[in-house]
Amino acid sequence: MRSREFEIRGIPALNQVPIPLQYKGFDLSKEFRIDVLVDDCIIIEIKSCDNMIHVYEAQIISYL
Repeated sequence: MRSREFEIRGIPALNQVPIPLQYKGFDLSKEFRIDVLVDDCIIIEIKSCDNMIHVYEAQIISYL
């Protein structure tokens, strides 16, 4: 349901997009999942918490 507004406005968006984890060209057989990828260039990571903790910040930075 998150992408309904994007759909109404004609903006391409995907939910739960897998991002493979690689290190120096080696596949580490693990993947991240980003919450929403908008127009193949904007990552939206949805969190619901009272304050931002370091592990969430590190998660978002690793996606970039």
